[in-house]
Amino acid sequence: MLLNFFDPSTMQVHDDYFDNFGVEGLSIKNIYVGVAHSNSKHVSMSPIDLHSWRGNLKFHERLKSSYYIMQQAWRG
Repeated sequence: MLLNFFDPSTMQVHDDYFDNFGVEGLSIKNIYVGVAHSNSKHVSMSPIDLHSWRGNLKFHERLKSSYYIMQQAWRG
C-alpha cells in the first residue's frame, strides 16, 4: 500500500483519484527506484521490471489471532 499498488498481482497501481472520480487501476510495466544520501541534491533513478503473479502464486487463507479476540468480545 505504501507504493500505491491497486493490484500487485496484475501490475496495477492506483490511477489519479481526481481525474477518475474514484478508485481505478492503471497498468504499469516497471517502477523506478533510487537511493541517495540526505545531503544529495539529485537522485539517480533506475527502472525495475515487474512481472505478473497470475497463476504462479500459492496461498492459503487463515484467521488472524485477533479474530478470536473479536469473536469473544461480540459474544458478551
